[in-house]
Amino acid sequence: MSISMYDASAPRFVAIFHLVTAYNILRHNGVDIGKSDYIGNP
Repeated sequence: MSISMYDASAPRFVAIFHLVTAYNILRHNGVDIGKSDYIGNP
């Protein structure tokens, strides 16, 4: 049984979608959050 490309990429897409949506909601509501808060500090 092999894993299709869709099955392998779908969980990553869902995680990124939710992170971006949460970021956009926070920015829309006036939370002072920047790029370093979103992607993390090295």
